[in-house]
Amino acid sequence: MITATEKAYNEILRRILILELPPGIYISRNEIAEQLNISKTPIREALQHLEQDGLVKIFPQSKTLVTKIDINKIKRTNFLRIAIEAEVVREMILNYDDEAIMELGKTLKKQEEILDDITRLEEFNELDRAFHNIMFKAVGQEELNDLLKSKMGHKIRARRLELPRKGKAREIYDDHKAVYEAIKEKNLRQADKYIRKHLTGTVSKIEDIKKEKPYFFD
Repeated sequence: MITATEKAYNEILRRILILELPPGIYISRNEIAEQLNISKTPIREALQHLEQDGLVKIFPQSKTLVTKIDINKIKRTNFLRIAIEAEVVREMILNYDDEAIMELGKTLKKQEEILDDITRLEEFNELDRAFHNIMFKAVGQEELNDLLKSKMGHKIRARRLELPRKGKAREIYDDHKAVYEAIKEKNLRQADKYIRKHLTGTVSKIEDIKKEKPYFFD
């Protein structure tokens, strides 16, 4: 059963990652506790975890600041993610799982159905995460996936800023499709090529994203 601290952590994290709580904003622990109908102790503990993730800065006896997006952190954590996820894709091919491949295909199909609907960006984003979750689960690395997610908050927020850009959703979909087809065909070289391309998309455009929303970045 999920604890009050976990519930608070998951909800505050969600709000930060979808920019409902944007970079640079101060949030009140009392207000969050009231909104979530949770006592202040779990809120405090959840915020401490988020501070460890680098997504908030706590000022004792005061408010809490949502940190701005740090490009250097994005580059460092993305280096780690590429190394790990390239190996995940390799393991998927070497230990081929028909059911996992089928799940990837279903998720891809759902993305295709909504990729041109600007009103369903959050649903598209959830399907994006689901696609990667399926791969980690297929090779028994769910805990490693959770660890990575706790380090990727800065990149996730930058990507959320980029997602409304015309053509971005289709770019993500095309990358997923290329990875999926390479895995399905058991083509190690192509799978490695496309997963690396996919995971560097936002990073390669990070300076352009910053120019559009400079107040969200350090």
